[in-house]
Order: sequence, then C-alpha cells, then structure tokens
Amino acid sequence: MFKNYLYLLRAVIELRELIIDHPAREIYTQEKDKLFISIPDYNYDNRHLIISTNPQMPYLLLRNNHSKAKKITEISSMSFCLRKLTKWKLPITTGL
Repeated sequence: MFKNYLYLLRAVIELRELIIDHPAREIYTQEKDKLFISIPDYNYDNRHLIISTNPQMPYLLLRNNHSKAKKITEISSMSFCLRKLTKWKLPITTGL
C-alpha cells in the first residue's frame, strides 16, 4: 500500500501518458502479492501494469512484454473494477 501522496501523484503523472486511451483487457493474479493489469497498445500487445500489494514492498511496474502463466486466478468482477477505474478523478496540481 502506498502511503506517500507525492509518490502516488508522481506515478499518476508519469503513467498517465503511457496508459491513457488504452483500456485494460485483463486483471488477474498469478503470483502472491501482485496484481497484473493487461493494458495493450499498438506497439506492445503484452504490456502489463504490475502492482505490488505487499505493504512491506510497494511498487508499480510497467512491463512492455509479459507472458501470462498457464494457470492463473482471474478477477471475477473485472467489469466492476473497470467501471470504477474509469470514474477515478485524481487532483493533479501543476508546479511539481
């Protein structure tokens, strides 16, 4: 869990340009404490945003080439998650 607002703000600013206008195709877990969100674009069909859910080691990672394991756990409420993600509005301030 990210506790630092400035870290989250900076991550949103940097990731926004890379993932805006690219809808999530899949949301799943295949490793403990990691959430994988498939966000393909025109150049990278296997691009994933990896979010660590481990409170001791929080990180965000955007990989352009990631292959899914054969046996995974898919999030059953993917459409609900996507609806909530599209409604997020984060306050972005200039001057950072």
